Amino acid sequence: MSLVQEVANLQNYEEFADLNWTGSFEDYLNIVRERPEVTRTAYQRLYDMILSYGYSEHIDNKKRIFHYNFFDDPLHGGVSRGSRRNPSFKDIMANRDRLRYNGPA
Repeated sequence: MSLVQEVANLQNYEEFADLNWTGSFEDYLNIVRERPEVTRTAYQRLYDMILSYGYSEHIDNKKRIFHYNFFDDPLHGGVSRGSRRNPSFKDIMANRDRLRYNGPA
């Protein structure tokens, strides 16, 4: 069996069809009217995920400081402290005002 045939055998065409939507632009706009959250960007969805774990805030030297519980790694008992190793998470949260969803224009 060739490599191409082996790769082809790994494909699940029914699952691919289920995951890929086809329709007209008008159909898409109808979906957006029913569920506006489908238009959210990956960054906005990431922000939603981080906020879903909650946060707290305090004042430090007249500056509001936010602590996001997501970075405490609640699912693994604090084993992975991603925000300390990867500051890009904090960069995302620094721009949180741009990520808020204000509904359709």
